[in-house]
Amino acid sequence: MIVLILLLGILFYALDKYHYPCKKKVSLYHNLLHYVHNTMAILVYLGPFLFTDNSILYILMGATILLLFQGLVNPNKKQSCILMPIYNKECGIEKDRKLYDIFSVLQIKQRMLSDDFNLLYYAVHASLLVYIIMKIK
Repeated sequence: MIVLILLLGILFYALDKYHYPCKKKVSLYHNLLHYVHNTMAILVYLGPFLFTDNSILYILMGATILLLFQGLVNPNKKQSCILMPIYNKECGIEKDRKLYDIFSVLQIKQRMLSDDFNLLYYAVHASLLVYIIMKIK
């Protein structure tokens, strides 16, 4: 399971870099952080369905709660993730650019207005949270 998530993290990291290449040279640390960000996104979306261990589910529950909370306090409402403007600035690309993730692959981000997408994004995370809570034994 972990290998699958790490490989999907590499795939989405590469897709993100392909669709939104950096305009500036960035450090290895920056690239590693970008890879971890992509891998954590995969883990949050797929982890609840792949893992049954309660300790992992509690970690995923905490991560999902954190994602929901950061959406409430994020001053940039066009951006659903608080890390992306930091990454984008370092990379020299548009600050409101969103992570190329499963929502991008499915063309959901491209077809929805930013506010509508943010509602969907948080509805998905809230649903994942409910699923995790119900799954914990």
